[in-house]
Amino acid sequence: KEARRDAAKRREEFSRRISPLKREVEGAEKRIGDVEARLGEVEGLLVMPEVYSNPEKLADLSRERTCLEKDLLELTARWEESALALQELERELRAELLE
Repeated sequence: KEARRDAAKRREEFSRRISPLKREVEGAEKRIGDVEARLGEVEGLLVMPEVYSNPEKLADLSRERTCLEKDLLELTARWEESALALQELERELRAELLE
């Protein structure tokens, strides 16, 4: 009975420590998807003749594309860091659970 209680406590601790990083990774994945979707929309608009004939619209969309590309690079870097941290924490906690 005591062993089951200890195992349950360890699993609860595992979940408590893992959950914030999982949420961070999942949130980053969603934000990356949103930025990629908008980037695709902007790139689609940039090839339209009516955009090329409107210098103001062309400049606005070009600026937006540049910002989105920058955001995508930053989000991807943060996602990679979070995903690696999550993997490492999972590895550490699994090792603790096996002890």
